Amino acid sequence: MVAGSGRVSPRHRHQRRCGNALLGALALVSASCQTFARPGGPRPDDPISLTVSRNNYEPGAVVSLALTNRTERTYGYNPCTRVIEGLASGGTWVAVSEPNRLCTMELRLLEPRTERVSQTELPSPLGEGTYRMVIALSLQGEGQEPAAPASVSAITNIFSVSEP
Repeated sequence: MVAGSGRVSPRHRHQRRCGNALLGALALVSASCQTFARPGGPRPDDPISLTVSRNNYEPGAVVSLALTNRTERTYGYNPCTRVIEGLASGGTWVAVSEPNRLCTMELRLLEPRTERVSQTELPSPLGEGTYRMVIALSLQGEGQEPAAPASVSAITNIFSVSEP
């Protein structure tokens, strides 16, 4: 706004337009986002599945994540930006805060009908409880099926964390 004039300056008009475009883009992404997860974890017929290799871990343990693509589409992802969710009272999943976690900006490709294995580390300390991990993936490449969601979330089978 231009001081004292009641008019919006070109700079502020651009910021407002960009802000509206950003909100519209976020709405579009969330509307087209699909989560591939069922109670108890992934199933063999899930289009994209994410699994951990063990049922029990200690805080700070290294976890192998197997990401499987059963589709004809290519997805991009960054395993470092995975989110750990803990099962809270009432059966809701709550993201575990990891304020000191740093990730590089990278994009790995999950080609059609392939599996990729990555490793991540659980935070330490991490309270005893039931957990799962979530990785966001985005559709890549031209000529992809238009009905395919622009982004998906793959969620692991549940696992427990306990002290040794």
